[in-house]
Amino acid sequence: MELHYFHYEGGNFGDDLNALYWDKFLPNWRDLLTDHTAYGIGTLINDGMPTGKPKLIMGSGVGYGYLPSVEAQSECEYVALRGPRSARALGLDESVGVADPAVLVGEMDQFRDLPKEGPPVFVPHASGVNDFNWKAICAQAGIEYLTPQGSVESVIRRLGTAPLVIAESMHAAIISDALGTPWHAFAMARKFYAFKWLDWADSLEIDLTIERPVWQQDRKLLTDPPMPFTDRPAVQTAPSGHSALRQLIDKFGADALRNMVKSRKLVEQFKDLSQRPGNLSDRTVLEARKAELLRRFKILSDRA
Repeated sequence: MELHYFHYEGGNFGDDLNALYWDKFLPNWRDLLTDHTAYGIGTLINDGMPTGKPKLIMGSGVGYGYLPSVEAQSECEYVALRGPRSARALGLDESVGVADPAVLVGEMDQFRDLPKEGPPVFVPHASGVNDFNWKAICAQAGIEYLTPQGSVESVIRRLGTAPLVIAESMHAAIISDALGTPWHAFAMARKFYAFKWLDWADSLEIDLTIERPVWQQDRKLLTDPPMPFTDRPAVQTAPSGHSALRQLIDKFGADALRNMVKSRKLVEQFKDLSQRPGNLSDRTVLEARKAELLRRFKILSDRA
């Protein structure tokens, strides 16, 4: 059986988890249904699915485009889906929407009983790693920047050892939750896709709150002085006839200045979030979903 998952340019630990996950939880997957393509962890069910070959859905979710064609859907066999919203979208019983397979990460030997240590961490979406100087922002906020493009095992271990995770990466939240690390969902507006978060949250009966950057409700971005994330000299007194704001814009450029002001606001928001209790799913619900995924994987494995 072929295994299909998304390969993000530069890497993304949530997608790359597939490469080590299935050998643990479905060790004979290569010998199963050799004419099929297996769809693993990720938002993979959409109109980009090809036709002409049987597909085995092993916990993927709906999203990023339209639903698959009628022909492509007819070629799918569903072991599990990420959550009940994916099941409803496909016209299936909600019971198929068990949970994202990554909820089982805590059952992997290398991630058991990790000690909590160090500061809280922030993990952006892989598409946003270059949007801000995250290291500088996190340092100013007293937290740690954790890139989603690090190695799978190193990122997961840090999520498991952190006392708190601020996550724009959904799999940072899923894995933190699985490892008992409280988390906050944080949405940078440009790339955030809420459906997949709600799909997973519903599977674990989480009443999800998504934190958003404060500037989405604040139109006066340029009324605050920028935070000095560069070594540029301090702004001098504005000459007669020019406002201090105009001088800042002339010096840095409007886009750069907005980014600096947003960075300042992110520092304050991260400070606040790092002091607030995070979310954790009900452990009884989590264990039930894990058991159901393992049961379904065993049924599939026994078909060999």
